[in-house]
Amino acid sequence: MKTLIAALVLLAGGAFALREPSARANFADASTSVPQDRTIAAGVESMIPVTNIKTCLWFETQAEEATRFYTSIFAGSKVLGEMRWGEGGFGPQGSIIAMDFELAGRPFMALNGAQGVAFNDSVSIAVDCASQVEIDALWEKLCDGGKPSQCGWLKDKFGVSWQIVPKELPALLTDKDPVKRKRVFDAMLQMSKLDLARLKQAHAGR
Repeated sequence: MKTLIAALVLLAGGAFALREPSARANFADASTSVPQDRTIAAGVESMIPVTNIKTCLWFETQAEEATRFYTSIFAGSKVLGEMRWGEGGFGPQGSIIAMDFELAGRPFMALNGAQGVAFNDSVSIAVDCASQVEIDALWEKLCDGGKPSQCGWLKDKFGVSWQIVPKELPALLTDKDPVKRKRVFDAMLQMSKLDLARLKQAHAGR
């Protein structure tokens, strides 16, 4: 936590260097602010307009390695920008503070924070796959150096949890027929990587 606080203080003071491998990365848009005249209706605050929401992944030192790994897997992914320590920064000059990137068009940030903070299953990245081919390919790449779990879950080599699931799964698990639902659920419990054909067979009672 001390590392993170120091990083934020130094970022505010400008003790870092911004490098942009592609398009200009806007890590802190000063023009984006919460309106001060928010209305209150029936005791409930009105919805707040924002321009962007992204997921921040906290690593110890592997932010750049993880960013390169993830963006090499998903189509429509790219590194948007990076922040590195400048002279007088908390970390070694030139070392990564954070990286902005997209996975399949969705915004993420990878941060090098304090040691001793580990990922766990309370937060995961869910990927809806259009086919078994996608499931198989993602499973193989994300499990490389990682660890498969149960019901389509895995941990990658950085400890980040992923759910690799077919798009059809919610419909199969919410069928109006409770017998079909149970068959699908019971079949899923027996799987590590999900097998769409077997799930459909369970749904059909075959």
